[in-house]
Amino acid sequence: MIILDLDNCIADDGWRIQYIGDGPKKYDAYHQLSAFDELCNRGLFHNIGTVIFTGRPDTYAPLTIKWLERKRVQHRFLFMRPEGNFMNNVDLKKLFLQQLFQIDLGGGAISIDDIVWAYDDHPGVIKMYQEQGIKATQVCIHSFRLYGGNNQ
Repeated sequence: MIILDLDNCIADDGWRIQYIGDGPKKYDAYHQLSAFDELCNRGLFHNIGTVIFTGRPDTYAPLTIKWLERKRVQHRFLFMRPEGNFMNNVDLKKLFLQQLFQIDLGGGAISIDDIVWAYDDHPGVIKMYQEQGIKATQVCIHSFRLYGGNNQ
């Protein structure tokens, strides 16, 4: 299996960063526009055993699933931020990893040995994967700095 991030890893969100606002719904317009992202870095995955970890709230699951289908991104599992969860992306994706390891595919639970590689744009997430013993590479479509203080 490989673990992929969406925004700025395979979904080109650079054009919609300008729509990140202020207040409790500051990411609402940003996420709603994700349906129009271009797919990038297709070479990272081979449509077999792909697991997606994204900080997008699960409110946007229908939109995200439709985008994945339209772009023909086959995936085995999709983990999205639970409604009301505001933890930073590093802790969130560590939680997703723990949840992934609780899944039993019939021959036993998924283990760290089942993870071939992980890709994310966030350097802190890459460090966390590596600390967990997972080979990981930072992949960015655009500069991570474009988010300013907006990316957890």
